[in-house]
This record gives sequence, C-alpha cells and structure tokens, in this order.
Amino acid sequence: MDAAVKKAMGLYRSMIPAIITMLVATSFSDTIPQLDSASSEPIAKQIFPVIIAAEQNENRYTRSPTDSHTALTLDMAITAALENNPHLKAAGYSVKEAEAFTKKIRSSLFPTLSGVADYSRYLNDQRLIQARYNGEPGVYGNDIFSGDIILRMPLFSGRRLINELRAAELLGQSAEKRLSRTTDELVFNISSVFYSLLAGEKLIEALEFSTRTLENHLQRIDDMIAGRKAAPVDRMRIDVRLADLKQRGIRQGNDQRIRYQLLLNLIGNDDGTLQPRVSGNLESYVFQEQSPDQMVATALLTRPDFLAMNDDVAALERRVAAAKSGYAPTINLAASWGGRWAPGSTGADTTSSTVDAGRIGAGAEITLFDAGRRRATVAEAKARLAAAQQTLRARSLQISLEVQTAYANMTSARERIETARKSINQAKESLRIEQEKYTLGKGTVTDVLDAQSALLETETAYHQALADACIAGEQLKFAVGKDSIQ
Repeated sequence: MDAAVKKAMGLYRSMIPAIITMLVATSFSDTIPQLDSASSEPIAKQIFPVIIAAEQNENRYTRSPTDSHTALTLDMAITAALENNPHLKAAGYSVKEAEAFTKKIRSSLFPTLSGVADYSRYLNDQRLIQARYNGEPGVYGNDIFSGDIILRMPLFSGRRLINELRAAELLGQSAEKRLSRTTDELVFNISSVFYSLLAGEKLIEALEFSTRTLENHLQRIDDMIAGRKAAPVDRMRIDVRLADLKQRGIRQGNDQRIRYQLLLNLIGNDDGTLQPRVSGNLESYVFQEQSPDQMVATALLTRPDFLAMNDDVAALERRVAAAKSGYAPTINLAASWGGRWAPGSTGADTTSSTVDAGRIGAGAEITLFDAGRRRATVAEAKARLAAAQQTLRARSLQISLEVQTAYANMTSARERIETARKSINQAKESLRIEQEKYTLGKGTVTDVLDAQSALLETETAYHQALADACIAGEQLKFAVGKDSIQ
C-alpha cells in the first residue's frame, strides 16, 4: 500500500506544472468563472452559466418567469424578414425610383402646356402688337402687361427621346430583377444563420451530455478513491477535462448570442422585443438532385442578377444610339395664345387697351460645331457599353464557379454526414467499455477521457456536417436562382 501511495504522490507532483499553467491561463479571463468541484451545486450549472437558460438570468434568451421566448421556425423568420428587413425595403424604393424616372422620360414625348405672365416698362411708348398691314392704327404705351398660354411639343429628335425612354424602361426592369435577387440573398442569409443556430443548439446538447457523463464518472472515481481503488490524480484529470468543457460551453454560448443578434438584424427587429429560440430539424432538409452542368445552364437563363445585367447592357446600347442622335436636327412645335394690355395707352384706337395675340409654328435646330463634344459623348457611351459587356461575361464565369462550388460543398457535407453518423454509435460504445474497464481496474482514466473526447468530437462533426449540408443546399439554390430549383 505504501508503494501505491508513493506512486500516486509521484503522479500528483508530475501534474502540478500542468495545473499551475491552466490556472494562470484562466486567471487572465474575467469571463470564465472558477469551477468549484467541492460545491454542492451541480457542476453543470458551473459549466454552462450562459447556456442553461432556465438556470441563468444573464442569458439574453432566458425564459423569464412571466414570459417565454418565441419558438421561431425558418418560415416564420423569412416571412418576418420580407416584411421588415431595411435592405429589402431600400431595394423596393430603388424600383420605385426607376419607375418614376421612366415616367419622367416618357413625359418628354408629350406636349407641355404652360402659362407665362410678363410686365415691362419702356422709356418710349411701344406698340402693343405688331402691325398686320401698312398704316394699321395701333395702341401704344410704355407700361405693357402680357399673359400667354404656351404649347410646346417635340416633332423630331433623331430618335433620341425614344432611345432614352427605352433605356429607362430597361433600367426599371433591371431594378425589379435586382430586388428579386436581394430577396433571394436575404433568404439565403437567414437560412444560413438559422441552420448555424440549430447546429449550435445540438453542440450545446452534446457538451451537456459530455458533462453529465464525466460527472457520473467523477462520482465513480470518488467512490473508488474512498475505497483506495483509484488515485486522487484521476479526479484531477476529470476536473481538468470538465474545465475544458466549461470553456467550450462559454464560447459556444457567446457564439449563439451573436448568431441570434445577427438573425434579429436580418429580420429587421430593432425594438428588442423579440427573443426567439430557433425550432427545426437539420435532418429533414430536402436536397436537390440535378447535375452541375444543368444548374449552370439554368442559372444563366433565370438568375435575376444576371438577367438584370443583360438589361443594363441593352440600356447602354440604347444610350449609345441616343448619343449618336446628337448629330441629327431637332424639330419642335410651338404655339401660344394670350393678350396684351397697356394702361394709359395712346394711339388711334384708345378705346381698347387690350389686344388678343396668338401664334403657332415649328422650328428646326442643328448643331454645326461643338468642338468635338458630340463625338466625345458617343465615345463615352460606347466605353460604358464595352465595360458592361465584359462585366456581364465575368458574371457568367462567376455564376458557373458559384454553382460548382455550392454543389461540391453540398456533396462533401452529405458524405461527412454518413461518415459521422456511423461513428457516433461506435464512439458511445467505446466510452461505455472504457468506463467499465476503469471500474474493473483494467483501464486508465486517460482511456476514459480519450473515449469521451472522441464521442464529443464525433457528435460535433456530425451536427456541423448537417448544418454545412443545409447551408450548402441553400447556397446552391442561391447560386442557381431560388425560384429555378423546384
């Protein structure tokens, strides 16, 4: 027995440097509470102060005594975001802006009617209206008032107005398609965060299970130490592993709070009243079974942002045509009707100081010299068009890459799921065997800790693979065009 005690003390002394290192490292963190293994309080409460919502009030998503947090499904989150997300609303206003701009351009094709009033005082008396024939009597005055209703209408502009209108309509269509793409992006972002939250909840459950397992094994060790069948150093090793689980739990709890806040931001909840808890099943996700080449071809035909860029190119082609119309003459119709009044007038007919006046006519104008301004305008429009065409080509290549990448990510994650699923049961059985071996004195506590760590890592890998597969599936929908995959 003395030899066994000396051996245990030797092991204890060999553990002292590692324990001191751990204590020094944790002392620099104010956010990690100290583990009290001698406390009567369950160790799970010490390990997960920010995770176990029913037992800790500082958690943002804690159930209060009078009000529980909201169970939030993915469909509920998407519906709320479509109603409240500020970026989506801003994109909607961009569509309205484009519609208003199109109406403004279209109005330039129609006549304009305006009213004009004028007063002029002259040094010398002026005739109220021009004489219609030689020797016609007139009315004169140096104070002349006039009022006219003027009609103006473009008759010919070298198709400049038509091309500008068509360009505005194409840009309006582009804005609508970009709104659709913004909606798809919002759905993808919410889905990604949502599935990450579900995986985080599963990881918390795995950490809690590992903690309970080690606590139960710790009780066995205490009984064995009391019966002099185990060394105190074995208990210390379990405490060290529990402390590690505690730190992982704190980090995971903090990550979950950040993800929840990101989800609230995407939803557009800025009053702080919504305290959600995600509800869903990662294993129920339905994956799409199409070849990458088919999906690339579909994306190039249906993806809203790519179609919007095609509209942008077509609009720039119209802008080039509109710039070339600067070489053509413009012809406008002009008509007016109104009256002239000269108080205190003089002349042959002083009984009436008011005269009606009206005219109608057309005028043509053509620029003869502008120092190369029109040529530069056309060159500028052509350069913008060429740049847009190359950007469209680059986007085509990018779409192909995005689809191929998303498909590869989804395939890889699904393979990882199958591998991890087969390993979980094996890891559980391995842990059970190592615990029994230790109880019978045929194993070491290191073997138990290794088996427990392997089980935790396997469960973590499984749930992370599930989340990655779901996110990759949403990424694939987003890359192809959400409405294109049924």
